[in-house]
Amino acid sequence: FLDTITFSLSWECARMADHVPPLPPEADKIFQAARALEKRGDLTQREKGEVFNGYKKAAAMGHWKAMNSLIDCYLSTTAGSEKALEVADKLIAMNVPSGWYARYRIEQDIDALRKAAELGEPNALYKLGMSQGCDTLGMRYLICAVRQGHGESAYKIGTYLEMFGNYYMAVEYFYRAVSLGHYM
Repeated sequence: FLDTITFSLSWECARMADHVPPLPPEADKIFQAARALEKRGDLTQREKGEVFNGYKKAAAMGHWKAMNSLIDCYLSTTAGSEKALEVADKLIAMNVPSGWYARYRIEQDIDALRKAAELGEPNALYKLGMSQGCDTLGMRYLICAVRQGHGESAYKIGTYLEMFGNYYMAVEYFYRAVSLGHYM
């Protein structure tokens, strides 16, 4: 049902997966352990330090997902934007789309947001889609994000379709949103 809305314009939906390097296996083990601990929730300060150190170690080994998590860690502190920007620049040097999105998050650089979307970063596609509203361009951005598993984009498409009376397709997008982990 994602392909039932089609557009004749020449814009291509890039996939982020086509722009990211493979994850180093040893670094991925470290990242997965840190991620599992973080997901457990309600962490002590010591455990939060373990999560941070795990992300930092995996990031140093070239693990781009760990770099994204490290950026989030830095941004959750008051003095972390400079360190987060350093990590974002490393991602950009690796041509990882989320590095551009991180730069947008840190500096509100709209060109970085556009570059991230051009490379298929789902959060950037969502942001640009929402900035366009329910016009053709906005829907293209949102659909591209949905195709990459962005649940909130599916939910927004569902709300637009509902608003225009296309209840059947709206329900399909709401279902897709929930299946992608977006809980209304």
